[in-house]
Amino acid sequence: MKAKIILAIGIITALSGCKSTPSPIVWTKMVTPLVGAETTTFLGENLITQGHGYYTDVITVGDGSGWGAEFKEAKYYNITGTNEWAASFDSITFETTSGKLLEEKNTLEYSAKDNEVCITLSSLDINPFQLSNCFDSSEISIKKGNKKEFAWRPNKVQQYIEYNGKSGDTLKFTYREFTQGGMARDAFRADFTMDLNDGRTLGYKGARFEVVEATNSSISYKIIKPFI
Repeated sequence: MKAKIILAIGIITALSGCKSTPSPIVWTKMVTPLVGAETTTFLGENLITQGHGYYTDVITVGDGSGWGAEFKEAKYYNITGTNEWAASFDSITFETTSGKLLEEKNTLEYSAKDNEVCITLSSLDINPFQLSNCFDSSEISIKKGNKKEFAWRPNKVQQYIEYNGKSGDTLKFTYREFTQGGMARDAFRADFTMDLNDGRTLGYKGARFEVVEATNSSISYKIIKPFI
């Protein structure tokens, strides 16, 4: 893969003008499916998902490599009010020609006009210079989403209940919680069951849902209340 290499002088960049203050991110709580809506979920899928984040534009960048940079396919979410886009994991790796790791990162810049992404190696001690590589859609797959998607907020707990099938009148579930891209809390998992002979409404961690119908491969249900 070829790439355009940009050697940018930091002092000139700094003097070229003041940047406007980025718009604040509007954080919101996301609960799926909607409370009260009858939903069917299959074995191994989530009955309920809850967490905090924001809706934003998204691009998908495919696998590729060139000029010491290697991409793993990932979605990148726009950080509101900036031209910075972030993936949920370190999807970009910089290495020397001998294979020595220089830096791993999860952010890039994107030009919609040119359908081009640029990444900057910031770990080299070459101030006031920065070394940037730019790749267009002829060199690497770059696809912009047609609608905004939900980006999880780092260091905030995400919660899930997963359906694990049915044995007789017993339904099996797994509860999970973890943080995205942070160390606020270790991942947590707990398996639990529900006996349909005791009723069709289940409560766990504050969430409540009513079972409409269940088989070993799928479950139809309604969310009554999300997690606390």
